[in-house]
Amino acid sequence: MRSKSSNQNVPFSRVGTLKPVVSYFEKQGLPVEKYFRQSGISDYLLANPEKPVPKSLHWKFVTTACDNDQIDHIGVLVGRESSLDELGEVGEFLLNSGTVGEYLVKGTRFINTLSSGEYYWLADEADKVRFCVSIFGSQANHAIQNYLYTLLITINTIRMAAGDDWCPLELNVPAMKATAAAELADYLPDTKISRRGNHASILIPSVLLEQPLAKTSDCSFVPSESLPLDFRESVIEIIKILIFEGRPQLKNAVDISGLSSRTFQRKLEEMAVNYTQLVLEARIGIARHWLKNGDI
Repeated sequence: MRSKSSNQNVPFSRVGTLKPVVSYFEKQGLPVEKYFRQSGISDYLLANPEKPVPKSLHWKFVTTACDNDQIDHIGVLVGRESSLDELGEVGEFLLNSGTVGEYLVKGTRFINTLSSGEYYWLADEADKVRFCVSIFGSQANHAIQNYLYTLLITINTIRMAAGDDWCPLELNVPAMKATAAAELADYLPDTKISRRGNHASILIPSVLLEQPLAKTSDCSFVPSESLPLDFRESVIEIIKILIFEGRPQLKNAVDISGLSSRTFQRKLEEMAVNYTQLVLEARIGIARHWLKNGDI
């Protein structure tokens, strides 16, 4: 079992992880481009699906759309319809697992290539195994919707081996609303629905781990690049986003970090570095990348 990163302060996700949510909104006829603009997700980010984006922007987009169009339990609605092949190369890599067990182990190892601030692990319980998810650094309701989405897309993947009607023995999401639990009970009629503890999970029979997973491709991609895991890396990544948008000022970095101004400044002081230095470091990093990889 891996330990949580104690330095994680600004959770990130890849821009491409928004694809299932965007697809759902588009099917509902919602003005997606308008909500992108309102939430501060620029065309530059949308053109780079592997680009890290602070989860605060991710959730601002989702919340803006849900609030405007009175959508509740977005994690259930999107999770039921989503599949891993919508999540780019990492999704294909996970789908290329030989068995259910291999898929779950890969998920626990490589989640931080897609989304930081999340921690997955497997726990044995006699002849059963529990797939567990803990999310930190997010608002309570955002974490609940993330739990719902994560567990449902995991169930959808396991169903590729166990059949379209397969249900886990138990699904637990702490503090979710009773109405969300009722929706899950309708969708998973053979599953015990729980709302306890401090992390989410599904419980499955251990024998299912050996079931072959129907591969959808012969993906040779192996994830290697993690998302920013400490505050310095997080701030530099935020600054790079702002540089391309032409607004790398401190206030803008604070706004999209999801942290308070006081917390942001305190963490800079703990690193004994000022924001101007980090802007310069980010600019140099961009220039080096262009010199090595482009014709600019």
